[in-house]
Amino acid sequence: MNKELISRQQADRAINQLVSVIVGRQQAKASNHLEQYIPERLEFIIKLVNQEYDNDKKSGRPEIVDAARNRFNRKFDSIRSLQVLSTLIKEVDWS
Repeated sequence: MNKELISRQQADRAINQLVSVIVGRQQAKASNHLEQYIPERLEFIIKLVNQEYDNDKKSGRPEIVDAARNRFNRKFDSIRSLQVLSTLIKEVDWS
């Protein structure tokens, strides 16, 4: 059985697709300008997620703050996982 190896481009595309699923359309589009620079994109997205959480905390309503905290934790943990994969992608010899 002949298996084709994954290319760097495919790995980068997979990370970018997962970014969209994790953070949603609005934040993914806001970071599209960094699509070719995945580590920078992930850092930028963390800032966007923090801003979203800060805005939700300002409501002062406990149910909104609790939901925002849960959403923030899920997104933040997932983005951190993507950062690990992004680092792995950089460490692979793609030649």
